[in-house]
Formats: sequence, C-alpha cells, structure tokens
Amino acid sequence: MKKKSRRGKHSRSYLGSQYELGYKRVLERDGWHVSARQAGSKGAFDLVGWKYGCWHMQLKSGRASCRLAYARSAQLRTDTALPSTCGVLYVHRTKRKEYCEH
Repeated sequence: MKKKSRRGKHSRSYLGSQYELGYKRVLERDGWHVSARQAGSKGAFDLVGWKYGCWHMQLKSGRASCRLAYARSAQLRTDTALPSTCGVLYVHRTKRKEYCEH
C-alpha cells in the first residue's frame, strides 16, 4: 500500500524507498548481487552489493550537486571502518541523470 500524506502526495520515506528499490533493480539487471537493504536509513548505508568486490551504497532521492556527493562519499569512507577491499558509492539524482554515482 502506498503511503500518502494528507495532501495526497507521497511521503519522503516512501519516495526514498522507491528510489532505493529502483536502483537495486538497475544493479540486478547489470549482474550485481544485492544482499541487504537498510530500510529507513537505520545504518550508514542503504544497499550492500557485489559484482567485482564488495560495495556499500548510500542513496539520496533528492537532487544534490556532484560536489556535495563527492564530499559525502569521502566522509562516509573516513567515518566507517570498512576493510580496504570494500568500496563506497554515494548515489544521488541530478538534472541529467536519475542515478549519479560517486
């Protein structure tokens, strides 16, 4: 069931989860194995998957500049104690791309 606010628009959490599920489908079509989805952003990352190594992904459905995305990606790398074999992706929406990866 779709969550709607009183004004008839979808809630931010619903839009964010739809963005995550859409990106997960794109990855799976591309041959990725996506193993975990952290609902409600309870963890540092929204998706964890692997294709050629392990990747932890943070997704933001709102528009963000690539400069901000690079900064947040670097901050995630330093804040989390991931092994050096794991990568970090920060995925956001821009005017030109639905899924812009950093």
